[in-house]
Amino acid sequence: MGAKIIWSNNALKQLENIHFYIFFESKSIDLADKVINTIFESAEILKMQPEIF
Repeated sequence: MGAKIIWSNNALKQLENIHFYIFFESKSIDLADKVINTIFESAEILKMQPEIF
């Protein structure tokens, strides 16, 4: 296991806004959830390779 990823309150609020926007535009909660989950999963690489940030 690598470092811990710490999401700021601002970043989490922005993700919430993105989620709402995608849901509002697409009318698909599954799509909105998938986008947010993909963002979180993509950030996981930073645990093992934080220098790529």
